[in-house]
Amino acid sequence: MPSTPPRPQVHPDQARLTTELIELFGADGVAALAGLPNASVVKSFAAGQSLPASKLVEIRLLTAWDIAELLGRYLDRDAQLAWFSTPSPELDGATPLAALAAASGTADLGVILGASFSVANGPIWFEMLGPFYSPLQVQSLLECSPEQLANMTARDQLLALSTADGEIAYPAFQFHGDVVQPGLDHLLALLNPMVDGWTLATWFQAEHPELDDRSPMDCLRAEGLSEQLLACARSSAAYWSL
Repeated sequence: MPSTPPRPQVHPDQARLTTELIELFGADGVAALAGLPNASVVKSFAAGQSLPASKLVEIRLLTAWDIAELLGRYLDRDAQLAWFSTPSPELDGATPLAALAAASGTADLGVILGASFSVANGPIWFEMLGPFYSPLQVQSLLECSPEQLANMTARDQLLALSTADGEIAYPAFQFHGDVVQPGLDHLLALLNPMVDGWTLATWFQAEHPELDDRSPMDCLRAEGLSEQLLACARSSAAYWSL
């Protein structure tokens, strides 16, 4: 039986990111949020002696770091800890720390990351378009390098949004499991040159009369690139080009 190839290291500086999380939460806190049995495992990550044994542990750590890095631009350490420890209505009343530990996949983690965007951008975008994934989460989901992700984005194969504080966010609705929704690239190539990313993301999620009051993403998932969906996209592109 051929051997299974090693899982690629998603981020080149896992030790530094883990160390920064330990400085914020302590080793025991990092172990708890990552779902690890004890702090010694976390310390081995920080020392560069080992990598997370599972993809889920890895993306929990990356998500926690993404959130801490974002919150650190607006909140001091005590306020960051308070945010992580306070029940959130966007997480059905769970605290972000508890939600991280209970997350069973990238979709759950995207909801937690999206909740943190409300600190910088207000809750309206989360409610309309969330959850969101960070570049690190998408790299982990698609098992691609930063360069490959940047290339996919530049070639209109993915929809990336710039937040008010300069972060890059990827709406989770464009993914189907651990792949990009088939047909998305065709629509992005047709529409992306016309408007900014936030307008385009809203177009994908809004209900359209031409689609029998369904959203383009709902139609794409159910029917693929149907003529009805393509006609709606062409109509929007023509309107935005005026």
